[in-house]
Amino acid sequence: MAPFAPFHVLLLMSSFVVTSGEVARVSVRGSMRAIHKEGRASAVATLDTLQRPGVFAIGPVANLQGEFVVWDGSVHVSRRSADTVVNSTSPLVDAALLVQTEATVWTPILTTSRGMNLVELAEELRSKGLTRPRSFLRFETRADTIDWHVIHWPHGEPIKAGDHQRYALRGKDVETTVRITGVVDEDGAGVVTHHNSPLHLHGVFLDGRAVHIDGLVIPAGTVILRADS
Repeated sequence: MAPFAPFHVLLLMSSFVVTSGEVARVSVRGSMRAIHKEGRASAVATLDTLQRPGVFAIGPVANLQGEFVVWDGSVHVSRRSADTVVNSTSPLVDAALLVQTEATVWTPILTTSRGMNLVELAEELRSKGLTRPRSFLRFETRADTIDWHVIHWPHGEPIKAGDHQRYALRGKDVETTVRITGVVDEDGAGVVTHHNSPLHLHGVFLDGRAVHIDGLVIPAGTVILRADS
């Protein structure tokens, strides 16, 4: 994974900025409902079609065999192996759910004025009218804490609805640099988000781990960007 580039945005005097740009389209193949309610997690797409600049995507690997992030066309996949995470950049991976955008412009829409957890970030976006329409977000930060999981359902065992994290490897990182991307959608429950949050975010750590974000605390001054066209 390439080193993180320095990111300088002079927004610290304001809590948010929204330009007149049009929100980039977010396409979805598969659904959260199919996986978590119906136990269906077969392949809906292959990541090798996404390797071009401007493409960002998240989702679980088909049959719940890992997590992936596509960051500006670069594929990052992580799978559980016993009590460790194995990383790959191979695009020959199928997705059980593919949520993606292709953006030409990333607009700063929020700069955190204080440290925030995931719930507080969602509320801040909601209070500023930024959870509609469905849109893709990204940000780079040195997080205070990140709680994460990498899904892993044993081969050959039927996926049981309502307990998709039964075999997930969970972890917590402290004071760590991370790239985070994903979708915000107030009306996306069952399609692109869980029912308890308008956010569905994945992260890529410096060591290449691609994970689903369960919780986080980010510092003041974190700049949230939205994909615009």
